[in-house]
Amino acid sequence: MFTLSSFAGEGNSVKIIPDSTNTFAQFEISRIRKSIYKIKFSNEKGQVLDQRKEEISDSAKLIAFNWKGLPPGLYFVTLENKNEELKLMFIKKGETADPAITERHQ
Repeated sequence: MFTLSSFAGEGNSVKIIPDSTNTFAQFEISRIRKSIYKIKFSNEKGQVLDQRKEEISDSAKLIAFNWKGLPPGLYFVTLENKNEELKLMFIKKGETADPAITERHQ
């Protein structure tokens, strides 16, 4: 299985940033041409869970969406302006139980 974790070319850069707490879908982006982007966070059914507008420029910007409490599955972040659209896919894994807690309850 191939996973795109970063893309760079022509002065543009997109990096998916892992979150060890499994609380956020987050990425870092910079674009050679400054522009206002509409950014949508949606689930695999296409339901928009959160959206905002951000100015993206050549300085790297961290964008994060809180997905705490959402079920495991596929999620998408779409960046769009009048000239382009970029879609990133995130996979939220299931929560793992803390072994110390599990052992105390056995």
